[in-house]
Amino acid sequence: MENKNRRLLPVILVWISLIFLFSCAKKDIRPVEAGKPRVVSPEAKEIAKPAGPSAEEQKAMDLEAEKKEKLKSLAMLKEEKIEERLLSEIRAFESNPIYFEFDKSDLTPDARATLRKLADWLRENPRFDVHIEGHCDERGSSGYNLALGESRARAARRYLQMLGIEANRISIVSYGEERPVDSGHSEEAWAKNRRDEFKLIRR
Repeated sequence: MENKNRRLLPVILVWISLIFLFSCAKKDIRPVEAGKPRVVSPEAKEIAKPAGPSAEEQKAMDLEAEKKEKLKSLAMLKEEKIEERLLSEIRAFESNPIYFEFDKSDLTPDARATLRKLADWLRENPRFDVHIEGHCDERGSSGYNLALGESRARAARRYLQMLGIEANRISIVSYGEERPVDSGHSEEAWAKNRRDEFKLIRR
């Protein structure tokens, strides 16, 4: 009997060891629930969070942004100055009428000199077309003066074309005696009204 117990003792010890091992393993095994998100600790989140720019990098970025803003402001200022200068040139261009003798549409030497200056400006500014308005003094019938005003506008157009300005950039109209700049009834007033005026049209 004693010998039998001695033979069973190792077997019993082995079984006890196995039972102990299996019970410990069951405690450590934690099945993962399907679909459950993995929990990340706050410390891990801080580590995973990307670091922002350093103080030096942020300073460089701020300086670059300031530089771009200054360049933008300078560009706008330059554009405003260019536009202001252009508007001044347009006013000067349009304040140069040419004048005619009584009942004539021939260009005087002064008129030709003015037209040469206008042609120079038009060549340098191809974005603009010119509209020529022919005018007369109050003497003569309305129909006659409309025809005379057109003849005066045509004379200026022909000369500008001769100076190299394309025909499709020049339009004309006659107002006859309808738009006097001086409403007086003297030779001085009539001389001011016998004219061509020039208006610029931006394309």
